[in-house]
Amino acid sequence: LVAGLPALIAFMTTAQRYVDFSGTLDPYVAPQLMLNWRALVLYGLRTLGDEPRLWLTLVLSLGTALGALALWRGPWRPTEPNFPAKMTVLMLATILTAYHSHSYGPLLLLMPLADLLVEWRPAWLTRLVIVAAAVGPMLMITVVSFNNMARGTLLFTALLLACYGCLLVEFWRRPERGAAPVAMREAA
Repeated sequence: LVAGLPALIAFMTTAQRYVDFSGTLDPYVAPQLMLNWRALVLYGLRTLGDEPRLWLTLVLSLGTALGALALWRGPWRPTEPNFPAKMTVLMLATILTAYHSHSYGPLLLLMPLADLLVEWRPAWLTRLVIVAAAVGPMLMITVVSFNNMARGTLLFTALLLACYGCLLVEFWRRPERGAAPVAMREAA
C-alpha cells in the first residue's frame, strides 16, 4: 500500500502465478517437484482438470491433518514416551499438506526422526520405510540419472506418506497409545 495501488495490483498478479495448481502460469513454481498431496494428485491424475485436482488435494490434505490432530488430543507433554511419534507425525503431516512444499521441507523431520528412532523405537516396517525415504530417492536421482528428479521426488513423497501411515497405525496399535516399548521406559 505504501508503494501505491499499481504496485499492489502488480503484486496480486504476480502472486496469482504462484498459487496456480499445475504450475502452468510459472514453470519455476514446479509443483511436480513438490513433496505433498499437490504433486501426487498432479502426477497421478493428469487427465483431470485443475479445479477437481485442487479440491481432491484439499480433501486429502484435510484428512492427513485430521489424522495428525487425532494424536494430539490433550496436553502437549514432551516428557511423555509417545511424544517423538506425535511430533514426527505432525511434521510429516505439515510437509504432506503444505501447498508449496519442496525438497528442503523434510529438514523439519531431522530432530523428530532422531528422537523417534532412539526413544520411541518404531517397528521394523516403519524403520525400513524411514531408511528407504532417506536413501531411495537420492540414489534414484544421483546414481541412475539426474533427469529422474521428478520421479525421485514422487518416490520421496510416497515414502513420506507411507511413513506417516505406518506411524499412525503403529501409534494406535501400541497398548498404551503410542508409548515406547517397556524396555526403553525402564532404561529411562
